[in-house]
Formats: sequence, structure tokens, C-alpha cells
Amino acid sequence: PMSDPKTALGVDIGGTNIRVARVSSAGEILERVTDRVPRGGEAQLRRILELIAQLAAPDVESVGIGVAGRVHLGEQTILSTGYLDLDNVRLGEIVSSTYRLPVTLDNDARVAMVAELHLGAAVGYRDVVMFTIGTGIGGAIARGGALYYGGGMAGQLGHLVVDLHGLPCRCGGRGCVETLSSGTSLRRVVEAAGLPGTLSLDDLFAREAAGDSLANR
Repeated sequence: PMSDPKTALGVDIGGTNIRVARVSSAGEILERVTDRVPRGGEAQLRRILELIAQLAAPDVESVGIGVAGRVHLGEQTILSTGYLDLDNVRLGEIVSSTYRLPVTLDNDARVAMVAELHLGAAVGYRDVVMFTIGTGIGGAIARGGALYYGGGMAGQLGHLVVDLHGLPCRCGGRGCVETLSSGTSLRRVVEAAGLPGTLSLDDLFAREAAGDSLANR
């Protein structure tokens, strides 16, 4: 009899949500689970492992993890993240030993770039630059159809400095794109304008369409 088709798990660890999907070899999402990121490193690690466990079917042969932050590829370790408490956690090793599966851990934008190169907007292109915009801002670069790492930090586009005297950033710099233009910074701008910080972007557009001058500004 033919063996079962193999699947893989994709794990997306962002500043706001943790998402896990079981994916076919053709890139189809077969099932997925998602949860908010809890507070505290131990709770975050526990929740990641719990969500993986929910989808760890017998046909899963590997796990790919993208995390919002800097990653040491060789050691499969999270070096630093602005929005999570997982600095210096050897996440690749922990997941691999827990589930007895090969694991690849990388920055979330680079992982997203791999998907775009194979299945998405970058199919057929070899030199690509991508911005990812969410809780923070990330980026990735492909050269010759492969991820470009440079000295290890190439493509960290959220930390391009656009205002030398701007607000301090979690990375230690000032005036980074991420401090001015991310989902997190939008909330700060909305509150500074005198509107509730809980407003979603859709709410903001709805108010602007209805003639709200604050929302328009």
C-alpha cells in the first residue's frame, strides 16, 4: 500500500498571536490553530508546545518555526525579540526533542519570504525584498532565489533609521521604522490624537468616512 502523504507543521510566533498549521507538501493548509500570546516566557513556551501538540499527527515529518526576532541559525536559538519573553531560548532543540522531529527555526519574515518564493507573490522572481507589517515591522531579502543573510542581520528592515532624533526603539536605536509605522506605533498615534487606543484600523477608517476630523488627521 502507498504510504500516507507527508505533512509538516508551520509555527508562526508573532508579537500578538501564535499560529500553528499542518501543511501538505503542496503548501495547502489542512488545519490550523491560533491563540493570543500570553504574558511571560514560561507561559509563552508552554502555549507554543500545547498548540503544536494539537496538530502533531502521525504524518507530520518536520516542523518549521518563524519567530518575530533575531535568531541564531546554527544553534536554533532565539537571540532577542522585542515583543516576546523568549530571549536565549533554544526553541528548535526544545521542540525537536519534545516531538522527535527535525525542526527549522528562523526569523518570521525570512520564513514568510520562503513561502512567497515557492507559493506566493515572488514565484518566478530571484531578487526580492519584502516588508512584513504587523505588531512590529520585519523584512527579508532574497538574492538569486535564496535567502540573503549577509552578516546575519540582512533584511531587518524594521530597524532602518528614518528619524535620527526619533523615539527610542526596543532594539536600542532611535527613530526606527518600527517605532513610527507598526501596529504598535499606530495605537500610540491614535491615543495621542485623543481617540481610544482600542480602535481597530477598520474603526478608524469608518470614523474618517463619517467625517470625524480627529480620525481624518
